[in-house]
Amino acid sequence: MSVIGNIFRSCLLFCMCMACGQATPAGELPTPPAYLSEAGQAHYAQRVQQIDAMPRLRGGVLFLGDSLIEGGDWQTYFPNTRLSNQGIGWDTVQGLKHRLSQISDHNPDKIILMIGTNDLGHGRSIAQTLASLDYVLTALQQANPQSHIYLHSVLPREEALASTVISFNRGVRLVCTRKTGP
Repeated sequence: MSVIGNIFRSCLLFCMCMACGQATPAGELPTPPAYLSEAGQAHYAQRVQQIDAMPRLRGGVLFLGDSLIEGGDWQTYFPNTRLSNQGIGWDTVQGLKHRLSQISDHNPDKIILMIGTNDLGHGRSIAQTLASLDYVLTALQQANPQSHIYLHSVLPREEALASTVISFNRGVRLVCTRKTGP
């Protein structure tokens, strides 16, 4: 099994969506979401600028998601792999939709995506979050038809959101099944 497969094998759900999305029109850099604290908004704005300054990835692995992706020391884990870590702490699926024009400039072999926990934590419904996730996957497929997209389940959260996370992950599996077949 590949190194990436070994890392994600122990998680609740692992599904592969092949050939994912169309980018949103290019324009200004996305602004921080209103739900963030002042410090969160400052971090988000700084991180978007850092990502925009990164070289465009041709081949390799593009990491997308929230703080669990941003905080990963992926280059150490995969020292011989060309990669770009474009995770942003506190990001949501909705936020990722706003960053699609920035993301579509890349041409990776693989896209690793883990997003959705912050949507659930901020009270966004499972249905809304899954619809946004479906949109993002479609956009990624259209922009990067040669890329293999690995969609990771949302990891467990505090007890109060346990059933929500389980339901969301079931929905993630359905989204992937619709994209790739059973």
